[in-house]
Amino acid sequence: MRDKLVEYLLGSLEIEETVRVDQALRIDFEIKSQLELLRLALAPLEAFRKEVDAPDGLASRTCQRLRDVRQSNG
Repeated sequence: MRDKLVEYLLGSLEIEETVRVDQALRIDFEIKSQLELLRLALAPLEAFRKEVDAPDGLASRTCQRLRDVRQSNG
C-alpha cells in the first residue's frame, strides 16, 4: 500500500485506486499515519514542482514507436 500512497499524494492513481486508498485511509489508522509521514517527507519537494507541457507531437510519436516495436516483434 505504501507505493500507492506515494502515487496518491502525487495524484497519479487511476480513479478506482484513488477510491480504494480513500477507503483504506478512513478505516486504517496505520495507513493514515504512513500517508502523513510521506506528506511531510515530500513537502520540501513542492518548491520545485511545476507544470511542464509535453513537447508537441509526443503522444503521436510515442504511439507510433509502440506500433513499430509491436510490428517488429511479430
